Amino acid sequence: MSSRLIYTPFFKSILGSDRVVLLDGGARDNLPPEWSLLESFDCLKTIGFEPDIEECDRLNSSALINSSRTYFPKALWNTDGQVNIHIAKSPGSSSVYPPNQEVLKKFDRGVWEPRCTDKYVAVESATIDSVLKMSDSDCDFIKLDIHSAEYEALEGAISSLKTKVFGVLVETWTLEYHQGQYLAHDVMKILIDLGFQLFEVGIAAGGRRAIATTVPLYGKQQVHGLDLLFFKDPIVFPCDQKSLIKCVKSAAIADLYGYPDYAITILKEQADRCPEQMPVLQQVVQAIIASSQAPHNEFATLH
Repeated sequence: MSSRLIYTPFFKSILGSDRVVLLDGGARDNLPPEWSLLESFDCLKTIGFEPDIEECDRLNSSALINSSRTYFPKALWNTDGQVNIHIAKSPGSSSVYPPNQEVLKKFDRGVWEPRCTDKYVAVESATIDSVLKMSDSDCDFIKLDIHSAEYEALEGAISSLKTKVFGVLVETWTLEYHQGQYLAHDVMKILIDLGFQLFEVGIAAGGRRAIATTVPLYGKQQVHGLDLLFFKDPIVFPCDQKSLIKCVKSAAIADLYGYPDYAITILKEQADRCPEQMPVLQQVVQAIIASSQAPHNEFATLH
């Protein structure tokens, strides 16, 4: 992975003082390794959200070392204000929606027990659009791991998804783990309607039926959640320096996730529209070809 365009001095030279901007929804623990590596090259700006105040304080303490990170102790939602959260026994499984024990109890203990509500608290909520507007920030990629609030977070990002964002990696659910939540097909529809295409699907969660704990059975887990990777299509950038950088960033992200063919398509279409940018774009194409490698068995996930 480290040989990808996005990790090269050439890519950094094109960025100049610019950065790839990652919006990290559900920022508990740390950055995914592919983004942490980019940060080590001083090419990443992270805007994170973690409604768990204690965890957000820890993240902001670590951000003192990495000044390119900013974390907000807020829950992503479709309105600015306040929202109530069911804090789960395992805090990383907390949700705005209550756990749907009627569904969860059909599966083994490892599925339902971590999601039992420990307490119910009110936290500040924010929309992606309002935060990016307030901070006058660009955004290239959104990662959402917010346990059943993904649809609402995307509703609060409509403007940014139309004008700023190239890629989205979102955890979704195929079962109603939390009462009243939207499911994977709802998330797919909102993004597809906004001009995104689904590029890859990974397994985010699963479980075995409760009976498997009482009799000696061996079998597969049922799929409960999916990680979905989307890229914007079509990509049309104006012919100016700022948009050239945005184009190269988008191509580099596509290449990072194992899609050099789409990356080169973006670059070649930009060169056709903006011939004056062709020399730089051709160099980027050659850099992607030179670093092309066999795809990994699994794409980089939320976890």
